[in-house]
Amino acid sequence: MAVINSGSSPGTAGGSNTTIQYNNTGVLSGSSDLTFDFGVTPKLLTLNGNANVGNLSASGIVSSTRFISNIANGTPPIEVTSVTRVANLNVSYANVSDYGVVTTATTGTFYPVFVSGNTTGNYQIRSNANISFNSATSLLTVANLTVSGNTTIANLKDAGGNTVTRFDNDSTMAANSASYLPTQQATVSYVTSSLSTLVPTGSVLFFATNSAPAGYLVANGASYLRATYSNLSTLLGNTYGGNVTHFNVPTVTLGTLLPIIKT
Repeated sequence: MAVINSGSSPGTAGGSNTTIQYNNTGVLSGSSDLTFDFGVTPKLLTLNGNANVGNLSASGIVSSTRFISNIANGTPPIEVTSVTRVANLNVSYANVSDYGVVTTATTGTFYPVFVSGNTTGNYQIRSNANISFNSATSLLTVANLTVSGNTTIANLKDAGGNTVTRFDNDSTMAANSASYLPTQQATVSYVTSSLSTLVPTGSVLFFATNSAPAGYLVANGASYLRATYSNLSTLLGNTYGGNVTHFNVPTVTLGTLLPIIKT
């Protein structure tokens, strides 16, 4: 039979009231570094030192200043089934095989990752096949790209492989370049300006209809506000009648055709 030893006399348990007893060369001993407090809820097992545990399963809280795993590569050292985010979980990747110095990739196709905007749970990282980057050709492929700010692109190509060097907002489109793509604003401004040049203000035409199209007035001698048709008013002045606020268009006739004048 083992002898109970407190370190001074046999017959008493070693250590304090909650000290766990262990076999010390045939003698039961206790240490303040290994205790089990059965008087608290939940009951508390305390170990001050290192512990080798093959499989630790706990339904409550496990506290330690350090957890070390010597599991072989290929097996996760820690698995968490809860989806609740841990605020201060820091893992060192110093000895993990996929951790290393960042290098320049020269081959392969890569897919940029995106972080979800979830504000109540874990953030998720995902990729999408609609955006990819070929490191060999430096080609970024995007199914649908929307840019809200200024963007400078060194080599942008359309679906036909033609290089685009600039999105041109110049309404004159004077460059006449195949590598400049006009914006919608530039296109509308250019067409509007071109039409104004082709049919200048004051031009008289004849329509086989009974009403004038947009941008024209019927040339029947009628009076109009100068502020409403300032370009035509400046051109005609008071040639066909008018005053400070109004001007008159000329009266033109040609059979049954409708005479109109460009405003």
